[in-house]
Amino acid sequence: MLMSDFQMNPEVFKGCGDDISKYCHQVDGPNLLNCLMQHVKTKKRQERVTSECLRALEDLIKTSDAGEDWRVDPVLRRNCQPVVDNVCRDTQGGEARVLNCLMEHLDSPAMTEECEQSLLLIQYFVARNFKLDPQLYKHCKEDAVNYCHSEKTWDNVLTAQEDPERGPLVFPCLHRMATENDGKQQPLKKNCIREIRRAMKQRAISVHLIPEVEDNCLEDLTKFCPTKTKKGEEMQCLQDNLDQLDKNCHDAVKTFTMEEAGNVEMNPIDEGDTMECLIQHKNDEDVRPECRAAIEHFQIISLKDYHFTFKFKQACKDHVRRYCSTSTTKNEVVSCLSEHIRNDTITGRSHSIPKDCRKQVKEQLLQQRSSISLNPKLAKACQTELEKFCNDKEHNGAVLECLQSYTNRLGDTCRHEMFKFKKSELSDSATDYTLLKECKEMAFQFCSKESESSKLLDCLKIYKDEPNFDQRCHLVVVNRLIEQNTDYRFNPSLQLACGRNIDQYCSAVVARAQENEELNGKENIENDDGQVEECLKTVFSSGRNIRKECKVEIANLIAEAKADIHVDPLLHRACSNDLLKYCSTVKSGNGRQLNCLQKIMDSQPDAMEKECTEKLTKRMEMFKNADKILPPENIEELVNVVISSPAHKFFMVVALTFVGFFFFIGMMMGRVTKKAHFQKLK
Repeated sequence: MLMSDFQMNPEVFKGCGDDISKYCHQVDGPNLLNCLMQHVKTKKRQERVTSECLRALEDLIKTSDAGEDWRVDPVLRRNCQPVVDNVCRDTQGGEARVLNCLMEHLDSPAMTEECEQSLLLIQYFVARNFKLDPQLYKHCKEDAVNYCHSEKTWDNVLTAQEDPERGPLVFPCLHRMATENDGKQQPLKKNCIREIRRAMKQRAISVHLIPEVEDNCLEDLTKFCPTKTKKGEEMQCLQDNLDQLDKNCHDAVKTFTMEEAGNVEMNPIDEGDTMECLIQHKNDEDVRPECRAAIEHFQIISLKDYHFTFKFKQACKDHVRRYCSTSTTKNEVVSCLSEHIRNDTITGRSHSIPKDCRKQVKEQLLQQRSSISLNPKLAKACQTELEKFCNDKEHNGAVLECLQSYTNRLGDTCRHEMFKFKKSELSDSATDYTLLKECKEMAFQFCSKESESSKLLDCLKIYKDEPNFDQRCHLVVVNRLIEQNTDYRFNPSLQLACGRNIDQYCSAVVARAQENEELNGKENIENDDGQVEECLKTVFSSGRNIRKECKVEIANLIAEAKADIHVDPLLHRACSNDLLKYCSTVKSGNGRQLNCLQKIMDSQPDAMEKECTEKLTKRMEMFKNADKILPPENIEELVNVVISSPAHKFFMVVALTFVGFFFFIGMMMGRVTKKAHFQKLK
C-alpha cells in the first residue's frame, strides 16, 4: 500500500512536495511515484529530484520492502507479471529472488521494454542501499563488520559510513576485498563473494546502477552520450571518449574498466583465458559479427591504458614501472617492453623481462597484427596509403600485408611506422598473425616438434619447397624471407651471430642506416636493399676470419637464395629482365629459376645482361663456399661433397674397405651356415 499511495508516508510527501509540483503535477496514484523515480536517474542534473526527496524515496522503498518483494511496487508488478509468469514462474518468492531472476533475463526475448524500465528503477535504489538486497546483506554482513570497519548495523543509512548522495560505502570496500587480493588467500566468505559478483554483474548493465560512475559523469553523459540508451551503450560511450572526460569521471570510468577487464561478472567477455581464446578465434568464419564487434571494441578500449588488460597488467606492471614509466597508451608500453626483449635477444643477454610478461607482450603484438584498428598510430600514419592502395582489404591481417607489398610507394611517415612494424614482426614469428594463420596446417605437419613458435619461420623455410607444401603458406614464407633480407635489422639471428663481424667489416654500410628507415631511405631504397647481407657474403667468400656462428648464418642466407632467387634482393634485381625473358614459365622454388639462368649463361654467355652475369657468377662461387659449411641435406649432396673434397681418395679407400669387410664377413657366415646345413643332413 505504501508504494500505491505515497501520501500515506508523510516523509515522502514532505521531502518531495516541491519536486512533485515541478516535475509530476499532472500525474497521480502509483504513476506519481514512478514519475519521481524517473527523475531520480535522468541524465540532466537540473531535472533531478532533490537529495531530500531522494532520501525519502529510499526510505519508502526500504520500509515497503520493495527490494525484497517485487509485488510491492504496483507499476513493477503490472509491467513484469507476464515476464515473471514466463521465465520466473518456478522461482521461490522472497529475498529478492524474483527480482534477481528478472535481472538475469534482461536479454531474454520474453523481457518487455516496460518491465525492463520498471525493473531498472528499483535496481537504481538497490545499488545505493544494500539493505534492499537481502541476499547480499545476509551473506556479507559479517564480512562487512570484520573487514570494512562497519558497524553491525552497516545497512542503516543513519549510522553507517555515507556521503551526502550515495549512502553507505561498505559495498565498494567489499568489492575491493573480493577483487584486489593479489593472489593472497581470499578473506571473504564464498557466499559473500558469490553475491558480490552477482551484484556487480547486475550493476554493469547500466551506468545508473554504478553510483561511483553516474555521480561523477552526469555532465559527460549529457555531453557525449545523449542518444545512448540501450543496454551497455552509455558505458561504452564513456569508454570511447575516455580521454575527453572530466577528471573525476575519467577516474571513475577507468576504475570500472580495470575491474571489468579482470572480472567476468562485470563483462560477458572476461579478459582472462576466455578473452584470449575469443581473440584468437574472433576472425573465424563461424563467429557472429556482433560478437566479433564486441571483442574488438573491448580491445580498442584497452588500448587507452594497459591497466585495462588484466592479464597483461598482472604480468608486466612492475616492469612497466621500471622500464617504460614515460609510456602512456598500452601500445606504447607494449612497444617499449618489446624493444627491451628484442635487444636482449640480439645481444645474447639474459632476458630482463620475465617469461610470463614476455608471453603477454607477444600476445598483445599478435593482436595488433590481426587488425590495423588495434594499431591506431600506424593507421593514422598510413591513412592516405590505406585509402589509395588497400581500401578493398578486410581487417584480419590483409590490410597490413597490403601495406607491406607497397613499401617502395609509401610516404615518409607511413614508411617509418611500417619499418618499426616489420622490425618487430620479423623478430618473432609468434607475433606474425598472417604467418600463423596461413601456415597453421604446415606448422603442424612440418614443425610440430618446434617448441618455440617464435622460430616458426626458421622451421618453415626449410620445408617450403616440399611438394605437398601449401601454396598460400609458401607465399607468406617467401615474402617474409624477402623482407628479412632487405635490412639486417629485420634478422635478429643474423645480428646475434654476426654482430661483431658487422661492426668489423661492414661499418661503412651500417653508418648509412637511419633509425626507423630502411637503409638510406626512400630515395635509394631500390639500390640499398640487403647491403649489409651482401657485405657479409663478400667477407665470407673472401675467406676472412669471422665467427663460426656467423659463417653458418651467412651460409644459410646464401642457401636460401639458391633455393629461391626472390630471397636475394640484389641478384633478383640484377636479373629481373633476364628472368622475365628466359625463365618466365619456370616455377619458383627448389632453385629452378636459378638453374634456368645458369643454363642460359653457360649456353649463351652473351645473351644475358652484364650485371646479371656478373652477379650470378659471384653467387655460384658463394654457393660452393656455403655448401662447405652446411651439412648435406640428401644422398646426392653427400656424394657431391665427397667427390669435391680434396680428401676424396681417402673417403673412397675407407668406403671400399667397409664394403670389403662386410663382404668378407658375409662370405664367412655363408660358409658356416652351409657347413651346419650339411651336418644336419647327416
